[in-house]
Amino acid sequence: MDALPYVDTLLKEFLLFRGFTSSLQAFNADLAADKGCGFQASQISELVFHNLIPQHEYRELVSLLDFLNARIYCHLDSSFEPTIRKLEVSLLWLFVVHASRAGKTDKIKEFFSEYGESLLQGPDAPDWHVWFALPYLKAPARDPRFQCYFSRDWAALVETSLRNFLAEGQRMREQQQQQSSALVSRQEWLEGHEAALTCCCFSPSGCNVASASSDGVVRIWAPEGLQGDTSRAAVLLCGGAVTALAWDRRADKVVLVGTRGKGIKAWHVDTKRMVSHIQLEPPFPDVLDVTCSPVEPIFAVSACEAPPTAPSLAAAARYGKLSLWNMRAFKRIQTFAVAGEPAMCSTSFSPDGRLIAASCADATLRIFDVSSRAQVMSLPVGSANVFARFLGDAQNLLTLASDGVLRHWALAPHQLEWLRAHTAAVTTVDWHPTANAVVSGSVNHTLCITRLSL
Repeated sequence: MDALPYVDTLLKEFLLFRGFTSSLQAFNADLAADKGCGFQASQISELVFHNLIPQHEYRELVSLLDFLNARIYCHLDSSFEPTIRKLEVSLLWLFVVHASRAGKTDKIKEFFSEYGESLLQGPDAPDWHVWFALPYLKAPARDPRFQCYFSRDWAALVETSLRNFLAEGQRMREQQQQQSSALVSRQEWLEGHEAALTCCCFSPSGCNVASASSDGVVRIWAPEGLQGDTSRAAVLLCGGAVTALAWDRRADKVVLVGTRGKGIKAWHVDTKRMVSHIQLEPPFPDVLDVTCSPVEPIFAVSACEAPPTAPSLAAAARYGKLSLWNMRAFKRIQTFAVAGEPAMCSTSFSPDGRLIAASCADATLRIFDVSSRAQVMSLPVGSANVFARFLGDAQNLLTLASDGVLRHWALAPHQLEWLRAHTAAVTTVDWHPTANAVVSGSVNHTLCITRLSL
């Protein structure tokens, strides 16, 4: 909110520079009428019910619903999702009803021609089937299937529901921003990937960042805020989807690159060459995660099998195994026995190297003892797609769910703090080895380094 005057000034300068004087006048008029100086549910409601729907602007209506879903509704609790979906459907039905009343059957047919296929393939397809017949009915307002939707009471209910959801979504968004701002002291964005981020991690020194995307590109970064070693900056083409990254935490020279179906590659950042390539055997040929011990020359590999067409390995994997490997010989040492063999999407060594934390496909966070290969603890985390990292000791864990919520756990689980950085789904996270900083990647192709005031 504090940046609004600055953004307003930039918009004015842009409109003036382009010579859009009429747009500039309209913008100034809107600013003068903007008593709330920002987001207002009443104005959006007025836009929908007094402009878009009466003027039969269905494309703009669909675009607005997509925007609200991405920016406002996403901050509501997931339990609201069915209700939000029903509200969006009701708004589109209201457009159809209003167009029918105005005799604009051509607009209804255009709407179904443009969006009909997606509506019939969506989760609300059964509710839409009967509506495709409406433009061909002589008196749809008297048809028992549509009669209630032509009443003024139903239209008023839809308008009230939208207004309430907008107000609640904005309230929760502001609440989350206030909670996050107390923790975040600085953020630096790294842009260069051309596909969704799949993994990222700090180097042991904390001066470099490695990141990978779904198109098989690995980047070694030297962020300005971390005073990184620019000579290590590199771009690697791995020829397949990269699913895991891990630095050798003892020597700070080797990056392990886990792939989908193409094994694990070891990249030396100083000599800039591959020093080893491990091919995993069936039935688990895909790498879900790799993590290196901070005290011994060993690393853990979480392997699984998923359909080749599955867009997300972590979401599709159900079964897998966790094994330990020697960093020098690149040979398997041992395999952990886990009941049910659930896939493990994220693994992390404790700072003393004695424990491994693994988040599993059965929505649990398991803690293993490295020496005995036994499971010593299991925590319910409520989600199968959770990233886990130990903090400064073996008693605290950091988890990040795909909805962007960051949680700090004691091994007797208590959620202490949480924040949001990305507006799109988060796919990967790592904790800085020495500073209070987190690097996270998202499906919107961006990395964010967040410094925390802890």
